Amino acid sequence: MLFLEQNCMELFYELLGLENSVSVQKTIIKAVIRALRLRYEMLDNGSIARLVMQMAELLEYCPRRISFAIVHCEFLYTLCEKVHRNPSALLPVVISENVNSGALGREFLLLNWSIQHLQDAAGGEYAQRGVLSLLQIPDSRVTDAVVNHSALLERSVRMVDSGIHAIL
Repeated sequence: MLFLEQNCMELFYELLGLENSVSVQKTIIKAVIRALRLRYEMLDNGSIARLVMQMAELLEYCPRRISFAIVHCEFLYTLCEKVHRNPSALLPVVISENVNSGALGREFLLLNWSIQHLQDAAGGEYAQRGVLSLLQIPDSRVTDAVVNHSALLERSVRMVDSGIHAIL
């Protein structure tokens, strides 16, 4: 099963690299979301978790991301939910030691990406749910990342609140 999962995830990663086909990218993202929801323990394997994070990074910096913004945010939310369910296994994978962000020395990329999408018209609700599930993790690494991004979080919450008030 592990062999099949890992090879399938590698194939999905390669297919996500086809930047000229937005419909293929949407379909692949939806398939990965379904696979992650069916098998909660799939990400306990470090190599699969790293590959899924590489997928998230590839999608985050894809120039056509706006074309599949909702499924992208749903994918981020699914990852946030997985980290919330199993922080001991997944936090070492989703908190990058390689990215230097000043005093912290590491970057919680999943939190950063989710925060950046809080204001998205398409997918913002998924981003909000993802950030909330990450904030519920009782771990000092999460707390440090939140403290370092508190100004961004506060500004995003104010913008979301003002948008809700404008609608009402």
